Amino acid sequence: MRKAKRILTGISFFIFPTLFIIGNAFHSDLFSFELHSNVSEWMNEIRMNKLQQIGNVLELSAAPFLLIMIFSLINTINEKGKRFALIGGILALIGCVMLGVSKGTFCLTTAGFDTLPENEFQQIYPAFEILFHKTGLLFITNLLALLPLGFFIMSIGLIMGKKLPPIQPILI
Repeated sequence: MRKAKRILTGISFFIFPTLFIIGNAFHSDLFSFELHSNVSEWMNEIRMNKLQQIGNVLELSAAPFLLIMIFSLINTINEKGKRFALIGGILALIGCVMLGVSKGTFCLTTAGFDTLPENEFQQIYPAFEILFHKTGLLFITNLLALLPLGFFIMSIGLIMGKKLPPIQPILI
């Protein structure tokens, strides 16, 4: 059983970044750091953008492997860095769940809107307005920022625990 866990963890450390990098590569304007300033601009970018939709599915598919990585890292850390591991792990887990919520909400839902004829698509502008401004409970998708923060804190625990060479936690 222990060997199977190690193999699954190793595979996860390879599959997650691979899926996530490939998924992000499908995004339009990948190297643009400009945020969308209005809903219409965002609607036009995602409308019928099949490559971006495939990318979003790849990123969502990476989430289970990310969970395996998080649990593996939490269990790797010894007593010296355990507090950082638990705090960072909890934050990373919340962030990972928010990755799924965010991809489901903003990507898969909007991909479903592509099935609408153009005149009906234009009529759902208010729905896009809600998504764009993260109205109501959609504000919780901002917790996605806890994912890198959690990994940063876990890396501190890994460095303190001295169970791995110092370069590995830094790379994580």
